[in-house]
Parts: sequence; structure tokens; C-alpha cells
Amino acid sequence: MKFKTVPSLQDILNGRINVSQFRDVRLDDLLVESRRVRSGVRQEQIAGQNVLVTGAAGSIGSELCRQILHFRPGKLICLDHNETGIFYLQLELSKQESGSQLVFCVTDIGDRDRMSHLLAEHKPRIIFHAAAYKHVPMMETNVYEA
Repeated sequence: MKFKTVPSLQDILNGRINVSQFRDVRLDDLLVESRRVRSGVRQEQIAGQNVLVTGAAGSIGSELCRQILHFRPGKLICLDHNETGIFYLQLELSKQESGSQLVFCVTDIGDRDRMSHLLAEHKPRIIFHAAAYKHVPMMETNVYEA
């Protein structure tokens, strides 16, 4: 289904925009607000700190990692059970000159012993928990895994 942008009525009435300037909606139009870490976290809270992102290989987690890296954490720990996703995230983030130590962990956040070890080893001050299953009906029939 195609969608078009709709300027404000005020812009149309004032002649700043006309109907011929309507355009197809792009994915970026829908993600504008999600591009910024909106949790109230400020750069000075992240700079120099050890930060852990769970679900780092997913769409939300990887975007968090990109944004957090701009805040120059001391260490950014990217964690996901998706080995291929973490591999590609490592390739991407390693190209950025942030001065931050990057750590990429392939593990399941449900593994209590492994998580305890990683938390003790890396001592994150801030944790962004973005790991999640996305297909609710599927997980409703797989309650143990969920």
C-alpha cells in the first residue's frame, strides 16, 4: 500500500506547499523519532562509562549501539545470540573512530551463569535491554522460551 506525506493545512493555505509536492512516505520518515536515544540519557552520563546493549544485533539494539558510540562510552559491550548479526555489527562499528573499547559477545541472555560472568567481567554501569522476541503469537505457544 502506498502512502504520501501530508503537509500541514497551514503550509498549504499559506502557499508554502502545494499538492504537487506530496511525496511517497520513506522508511526514514517513520524512524525520525527513534533515531535519538529518548530515555533522558545524556552524553555526559554515557561518556567514559561501560555500557551494555542486549539484543545488539537487532534493529533497535544496533541503532542504540550506533548512537551510544557517538557518546564515547569507555566500553561498549554488544551482546546478542545472533552470531551473524553481531559479526556484521562488529564490522560496522569497528570502522568508527570513537576511542571506545568495543566488545562483542555471542550469548543467550537467558543463560544466568554466562550473564553473571559477563557482568562481573565488564562491569557495565548502564544497560540497554533491547533483546526481545518479535512474534508474539509464536511466543505465546512457546512460553518456556519466551
